[in-house]
Amino acid sequence: LLDSGANSIFINQVWAKQIRLPLEKSDISTSLYNVDSTLNAGGCITHKCSFVVEYQGHREQVTAEATQLGKINIILGWTWLFKHNPEIDWQTGVVTFHVRQTELDERINAGHVYAKLRSLEKIDDDDDKVKPEEEIKRLVPPKYHDFWKVFSKHKSERFPEAKPWDHAIDL
Repeated sequence: LLDSGANSIFINQVWAKQIRLPLEKSDISTSLYNVDSTLNAGGCITHKCSFVVEYQGHREQVTAEATQLGKINIILGWTWLFKHNPEIDWQTGVVTFHVRQTELDERINAGHVYAKLRSLEKIDDDDDKVKPEEEIKRLVPPKYHDFWKVFSKHKSERFPEAKPWDHAIDL
């Protein structure tokens, strides 16, 4: 399922276990909200799953957050859509990927992307892995590199210094 409202890539935890994908415990537990703002029945996301998807000559390692997705096996969310920036023809249901000078066409049927999963394996080669900071720097336009500190993980995990004019907003 392509979902630009989803903030990540998700995999159905039950399906992942059925096809024997290894689930890894996440560093932090994350609450998951459905499209209607209710908490997901599966509770917090506590596991993730890394695997390789290979289709029509394109090979990519994907890390998905494992949760309950009902009848859907995988959700390719905003992060995936942003990274690949596919062309979507909504009238014909064709998604076109521009990967290494090769166009990969996949059909969308009722909102699902059908891609033949030809191999599932974990990649242990550290040389192929990109550090998160390098990946973010690659995604952030060069004109914003002067503001790099704003995008750092450390800065995003702490509140700004308290000021005398700060006040609570009681809802």
